[in-house]
Amino acid sequence: MGITGVVLVGIVVFCVPGFLFSWISGVRAPWAAAMSLPVSFGIFGFAGWLTSVLGGRYMMSSLIVVWLFFLVIAAVWRWVAYIFDRRPHNPESEGETVLQGPKGVVIETPVDAEFEAAPVASTPTEPDPKPPARPSFFSPGGWSDPRWILPALGVVAGMLLIIIPSIRWLNALPHGMDDVFQGWDVHWHASVIRWIEETGNADPTRMGELHNPENHYPMYYPVAWHAGVWILAHIMGLSPATAVNYGSIIIPGIVAPLSAATLAWRLINDRSLFSQMASAFAAVIITGIPAYYWIGNYVGAWPYTAALCACGIVLAAFMSAPYRPIMLLACGVSFMGIVQLHPASATVVILGLGLWWLLWLLWNPVRTPQSILGSLGCRLRDVLILAAGGLIGVVPLLPQVLGRTSDMEGVASFSATEDITLAESIRKTITMTTRHVNDGAPFHFMWVVVPALLGLLILIIWRRNIWALLFYLISGILTVNALTPLPDPYGKLLNIVGQFHYATPHRLIMPVALISAASAGVAITAILALLLRPLRRRSTRWAGVSMVALTLLGTGGLGWYAHADVEKEGRWVIQSARQEIHTFTDKDRRAFAWLAKQPKAYDGLIFHDPSDGAGWMYPLEGLPSIARHYHWPMPVYYTDSYHLWEHIDRMGAGLPGDPDAQNETDRLAEKLGVHYVVLSPPNFWAFQVPHEPLTEGTYTAPGLTLVYKEGEDAIFVVNSSFTDEEIQAMRTSGDSPEQLPHQPTYGELGIARTAAEVNKPYFHRPGDGRVSGGSTAAAGVGAW
Repeated sequence: MGITGVVLVGIVVFCVPGFLFSWISGVRAPWAAAMSLPVSFGIFGFAGWLTSVLGGRYMMSSLIVVWLFFLVIAAVWRWVAYIFDRRPHNPESEGETVLQGPKGVVIETPVDAEFEAAPVASTPTEPDPKPPARPSFFSPGGWSDPRWILPALGVVAGMLLIIIPSIRWLNALPHGMDDVFQGWDVHWHASVIRWIEETGNADPTRMGELHNPENHYPMYYPVAWHAGVWILAHIMGLSPATAVNYGSIIIPGIVAPLSAATLAWRLINDRSLFSQMASAFAAVIITGIPAYYWIGNYVGAWPYTAALCACGIVLAAFMSAPYRPIMLLACGVSFMGIVQLHPASATVVILGLGLWWLLWLLWNPVRTPQSILGSLGCRLRDVLILAAGGLIGVVPLLPQVLGRTSDMEGVASFSATEDITLAESIRKTITMTTRHVNDGAPFHFMWVVVPALLGLLILIIWRRNIWALLFYLISGILTVNALTPLPDPYGKLLNIVGQFHYATPHRLIMPVALISAASAGVAITAILALLLRPLRRRSTRWAGVSMVALTLLGTGGLGWYAHADVEKEGRWVIQSARQEIHTFTDKDRRAFAWLAKQPKAYDGLIFHDPSDGAGWMYPLEGLPSIARHYHWPMPVYYTDSYHLWEHIDRMGAGLPGDPDAQNETDRLAEKLGVHYVVLSPPNFWAFQVPHEPLTEGTYTAPGLTLVYKEGEDAIFVVNSSFTDEEIQAMRTSGDSPEQLPHQPTYGELGIARTAAEVNKPYFHRPGDGRVSGGSTAAAGVGAW
């Protein structure tokens, strides 16, 4: 199956499980489709943990069982909700739902009467003795409701504007979709995919087994993204490197337009044509803002980017819950999904939802109160519903995260401040020109920023929406503080939230970009509505037709302009991250393929510097590298591997006074099962200078023998792990791209004991008793 087939299968894998769960639980079909991906990853992530706790493996059969269990929960939830809804309601005690549709079909948002046939009475009614009709697949709010069509068209256009160019630019590279991303995060992501395939372990609480192969030092790392991408890799037979490339494009490509569309819907907060138009515009505008999907892809923070790109969906869905409580279960699982993608996403949803409740829902409760006590009850009901949704999403995760606060210490230590003024930080934030945005091509931000700011103002005047402006301002201040820290205590307080996002501006700017796209969609909608106001007064029908036509033309034009403006930057994002060599080259690819065919290659651990590209041998070939990330296994300074790295040049060098003895370096290599040492310069970061005992000392270490060489890439064997015949076979196979240096013979070293040994290459091993005759192996070596 070709690239198109993989993309389509990926969309099905990432969306269908969550869609079916949401729909069965009672969510209307369009909303179930919108929430499908974060709900799916909520299931994937939880399944990874649950299968581990129950002693099983994360594989297709166990995943299907967990998914069916979730579907049963969804069905029970819907049945209980139906039974509860059959009870007679007392409007005097509860108040009546504002703008309620047909009995049993509660509209999840208020409506705008201008485009509705008949407003609904807001006076209390007598309890209906008849049970309400069951909501059907084709009832209002379902597929038969035309209100979802314009937003859906905008979302599909936005998806195409992200997925198609990204795939095309990536596939144009020499290795196509299998090209290796040169970032340290992606090395880890690909390693996790390989680890899940090999071990069936997708438990976030057990990632220390992967990250720290020497001692399995505990480590918590959410792996819902990897658990989902593994499914695609397993079904389609993709390598880990290929699978993560697809995942990095398909997942945000689906949810980024959806987030902008659903948030724009909530900014206007009705079900009128205005909301539909704003949603369609926002879905294509977001694709042209480099700071959202594109830079997130470039820096390799792919689970984070996926989570932040899905935040708008979860936030908008939670805003539906007070109007339609049956959505609570799906809302909770969607929240669980983005948190398992990356916990930082929770801060965005909580901030947005808190502002919306405080500045809108508190003053406009869902139910119309009939008394002072009823007024308190209505508001309490709303906040309890929101809290219940949060608890549904958080409680299942508590066994995973409790007691793991220490894992946040490393995150909190990050910062990316810049030496610029506060005014410049504000300008960068408003224009969304943080790190890397203008590296590939200039971003002409005015086409987004001006409508966005205008839209925030329009929302206050037109929709009494203050929470959106505050959401934008607080998100912007968090970004400014990451660029130029504000004075304490303000800077310290802001960093409490910022540190969840590694306190980096190019991450914190993503909510700003999301709100900008949504409010820009609102501004364009308001301008079109104002221009057609005379026609709307004469003929609502023709005004509606005209606005739909203008929306279709407008989304097409905006999509074309957004793509044209971001094209050079987007191409640079996708291709330069793989073409600009940091750690991995084609030489590495050839070296790892050769090593994979050698004896004992999959036994023990293969030693290398974690900071260079050698770790890619694990996701590419499954070779047991000492490091599965671009930093040392933990705890760094107390591991045997770190001490071996410090003194690798003493392999086989003996001890003072006894050059034939096994020294501590030899013992550590034996303890770790190290049979090969691999050099794969350069290191990832500029400050990581070459470690001479490794980069140079390995060539002179008596206990190591060079068996493969191409440029700076080199592979050595630990002599004591192999026979002379095995080492000589590797050296004389002719597979080394460069000619290997001459190996001294027993005769040349003056240690031959028989005539047959005179011309035989000598490979020193501690304790072989052959170092006294002229070998300089241990000369000048000091004690540990």
